Amino acid sequence: MFPNIPKDLGIRKCKEVLDARDSIRLSTECILEALNISLEYNIAQFDNVWYRQTRGAAMGPHDSCPYADIAMSEIDALVHSDENTIRKPENWLRYRDDIYDTWLGSEAELHEFTSWLNTLNSSIQFTCAFSKEGIEFLDTFIYDVNGTLHTKLFSKASDTHAYLPPASCHPYHVCKNNPSQVARRVRKISSEEKNYEAAKLKFSSHLSDRGYSEEIVKQAFDKFDEVERSSLFMESSKTESGVRCFPLVTQFNPHLPPVAPVLNKHKHLLLEDPIVNKFIPQDSIFASYCQPKSIQSLLVSSAFNSTPPPKTAGNCSKCKNNCTFCKFLLLETDTIVSYHTDRRYKIKHDLTCTTEGVIYLLNDLVCLRSYVGSTITDMRTRASNYRNHIRTQHKGCEIATHFAEELENHPIPTPQNCTKSEMLTMFNNQISQQIQFTIIDRVEFAENATYATKKEIIYKAEAYWQTQLRTMKKYGGLNVRDERKVMNSKIAKGNTTKVLELPPPNISKSQIPNPTPKTTRQEPQNKPTLTRTQPTRPNSPLSTPPDSSGTLRRSQRNKNKLPR
Repeated sequence: MFPNIPKDLGIRKCKEVLDARDSIRLSTECILEALNISLEYNIAQFDNVWYRQTRGAAMGPHDSCPYADIAMSEIDALVHSDENTIRKPENWLRYRDDIYDTWLGSEAELHEFTSWLNTLNSSIQFTCAFSKEGIEFLDTFIYDVNGTLHTKLFSKASDTHAYLPPASCHPYHVCKNNPSQVARRVRKISSEEKNYEAAKLKFSSHLSDRGYSEEIVKQAFDKFDEVERSSLFMESSKTESGVRCFPLVTQFNPHLPPVAPVLNKHKHLLLEDPIVNKFIPQDSIFASYCQPKSIQSLLVSSAFNSTPPPKTAGNCSKCKNNCTFCKFLLLETDTIVSYHTDRRYKIKHDLTCTTEGVIYLLNDLVCLRSYVGSTITDMRTRASNYRNHIRTQHKGCEIATHFAEELENHPIPTPQNCTKSEMLTMFNNQISQQIQFTIIDRVEFAENATYATKKEIIYKAEAYWQTQLRTMKKYGGLNVRDERKVMNSKIAKGNTTKVLELPPPNISKSQIPNPTPKTTRQEPQNKPTLTRTQPTRPNSPLSTPPDSSGTLRRSQRNKNKLPR
């Protein structure tokens, strides 16, 4: 019914009701504007697509039920009016979209009345179910006995009677009151004693199946056996004290002591402050619980989660220009494999020789050893530096040093009587049989990142892959410097600290070579050890004695500030 109510009908009937009010706190225009917003912007998401309801009212908002009741009141008024000659029911009892009526006419007249109802509004249509023996209405079955209407409980075939189990995470009084509420409902609806006894046995069995003890269930039904049924239909009179209540809401936990006794024990402390006691009286505070998260709420989401499309894995691929690096040294693959671990990793990005800020894996095909490195620039530039260092035997990096020390395993061709181009081609062919590169990851840098920041970020990524692929020298790899220790050392000492290697402490000070002229400065014999390094003037002797590690630290920051 909610989605089928025309907007013009609902707004018009709501305006009539608002205009007929005695006390007006908010204007009719203000309330109708809020109602229009609620009707126009019902947004829902399904399968990652957002939808807006354009007709009727949604079934979730709090204002939908009173809005539907007010809109349907127009049909109620037409049924009770005497303007038309069509036969009407004796009773017209509507609860939302379920209506019970007593019909004393013929079956043909009943169908005529139903057809007339469907002409009142094309968006709201009715169906009719009738019986001469009895008919169900909500949870009640209404039947006739010698001209008198009687009621008994009705349950659909799909009703599993899944009452709240007593072992659930709820306060004790909530679970204890469930059998009492069921017994009250059975007693109130069952108008005949025989139906009450039958329903009593049936629902006692349902409660026992949910884990309630037979004693508690029996006590609940015994309590209402002695109650007069007519008294259950009387409205309970509740007197309002006019005092505002302040609940102390906490999340229920069965492992904690009850909150109410603790609260009642210490409420008197409020009386010590007259201002607090004026606005928050002692009797206005009470304990209340909110529902904790259940296993269902933790595991199941109300949103519809469609299966995401399969994520395509990245790969390391050669460039379209067929550069020297891609032609001789780069391996096209989507898997990362090291000689020092059996694990395999998938490449997550599409990487080429022109990608900047990358982590790469170098595999020595002869010695069966691996190396992990990084570069802020592209891989083509880094590989060109490697080839030049290896060819000239310049020990400027760990890879070139390895080649220079392992000439037997890594011979470098030295042809005679050939051009430079021919010599480079022979070198590239030779080295392509000895090493192989794989670009395995890339790092994103901020646009305004400094060079030092970029180095710090990429060193962390390099250290991660050194650990995952176990390429450190202690595992048999080619990485001599552990980037994790380097970064930790920089953090501990400060990024600007320079470490100078000095001879062992047993060598005398006069034996330390110093190409710069020396100027003598008297120092006290027992100079205390300082925790802060002191700047020294240029061309002056390093008068501070070396520490136990044989090193002397000098502040780079302070050195740059020395006068010329």
